[in-house]
Amino acid sequence: MYLTIPIQFRLSLFRYARWLLAISSLPIIVSAQPSERDCVERGSRRYEQGDIDGAITEFNRAITINEDFAEAYNHRGLAKAYKLDFLGAIADYSEAVEIRPELADAYKNRAVANAGMGDFADAISDSDRAIELCPRFAKAYHIRGVAKAGQRAFEGAIADYNRAIQLDPKLVQVYYNRALAKADNGAFGDAISDYDLAIKSNSLEPDAHFGRGVAKQIRGSFDEALADFVRSGQLAPPGGIRDYAQLYIWLIRLRSGQTVSANRELAAYLAERSPSKDWVSTIGRFLLNGITETELFERARSSDPKKSRGLGCEAWYYAGMKRLIAGDRTTATDYFRKCLATGETLFNEYRFAQAEIDAMKCPCEG
Repeated sequence: MYLTIPIQFRLSLFRYARWLLAISSLPIIVSAQPSERDCVERGSRRYEQGDIDGAITEFNRAITINEDFAEAYNHRGLAKAYKLDFLGAIADYSEAVEIRPELADAYKNRAVANAGMGDFADAISDSDRAIELCPRFAKAYHIRGVAKAGQRAFEGAIADYNRAIQLDPKLVQVYYNRALAKADNGAFGDAISDYDLAIKSNSLEPDAHFGRGVAKQIRGSFDEALADFVRSGQLAPPGGIRDYAQLYIWLIRLRSGQTVSANRELAAYLAERSPSKDWVSTIGRFLLNGITETELFERARSSDPKKSRGLGCEAWYYAGMKRLIAGDRTTATDYFRKCLATGETLFNEYRFAQAEIDAMKCPCEG
């Protein structure tokens, strides 16, 4: 005779069995705390996904578990640097190398943060230490090159970029930075070759198109420069090089006789951008005859001497270009020379002004 168990009771037994099976493993689950390495791995994944605050939370947990875990400080430093908290990042990198003096990556990362703050001497020192610990550390050579370029030691920067590329040809950013150093050193043809390599590796990099456009304009290849400025403007986020690309586009179009389309395009761009009353908008309004030359020069003045030189460099160049396009070569040349007198040699406007002066020289002057 078989015992018949009501269906409701069978279901209860089934649930009870599942519950017993579940609780049999609960002590293991409850006691299995994540290790500091687990937290760093989770934080790294969050960092790669763009969740920087979540990454920092995980790195904090790792440090809570093990306050002597150097990798957690190193990774948290990266996250802080991403948020432009360079002082916080440097503090974390310093803690990392205090715990593990042989951690070359932390020295390299601290070099990046120091360079980001404009402290190029310390950036070079940290890069030197990283290279001493790891002689084939391509990224350390790269950041040392960036720091040397910041000190305007362009030959040394180019040598470091060459070494970085030799060690890791896939570091696309090095080609771009080497191009910048070559342009800053006056070798615009060589810079264009490096921009070509950078764009070949990543055709969606707006900075490379922009930089190549600048170099081509300086060499007088205006149509090719225009194409690069248009492309960089399409790829770049709002502000920054996108703003200046539009100003350069206006100048090139106007000097080729496309006055109506140039004015319409720049006016539409200025109407859409925000903020609408900053320095770029001031330049744009001047180009479109919305403010006078005198007003432009007044707005270029600042109580900060460095800022005043930068604004003045740009104001004299754009005013000079309007004069040149209007056929007033004498005043244009005077304005370009005043642009050069600011000494802002790394400004594109400074280089453009020098190129315009060179182009207007009489052949007998050399």
